[in-house]
Amino acid sequence: MPIINRQDAAEVEQYIARFFAASVAGRAQALRKLFVEKLDFASATGAVSLAKAPKNVALPSTAERIASMEGLHVVYVPLSGSPSPDRVRKAEAATAAKLIADELHGDLLLVMTNPSCSQLHVIWPTFTGASPSLRRMIIERDLPRRTAVQQLSNIFWR
Repeated sequence: MPIINRQDAAEVEQYIARFFAASVAGRAQALRKLFVEKLDFASATGAVSLAKAPKNVALPSTAERIASMEGLHVVYVPLSGSPSPDRVRKAEAATAAKLIADELHGDLLLVMTNPSCSQLHVIWPTFTGASPSLRRMIIERDLPRRTAVQQLSNIFWR
């Protein structure tokens, strides 16, 4: 559902806060609730293998499918020990995007967290050429999120 009033915005804000408050094991479910209950996506489950990632890229062995809508797949990739623990490097995001797109086919929305889970990266990769172009929105724990909340709601329309 698109955000049309303050109540809708407050609800999306609550879903984001629940994600940051969730345990490591509960984060994927918290994301699924945001996309399914608030943004009207269909629930999706299952793992996507990231095992073919090169050794110099620190990715988990799998990513988790969260939701889908009309050919758009939302996939969660939690990082746990990259070379730079406080950020999501372009190398990790680009590699994950390529591996997931090869398996799922269709449009992709990657949701990644840095190892400390202080940031939630929402990444829209486009594939034109050898390396994907990554449009990224970063949502930080305990910072105002008005723009992020509005942009998340706009996913429904795109």
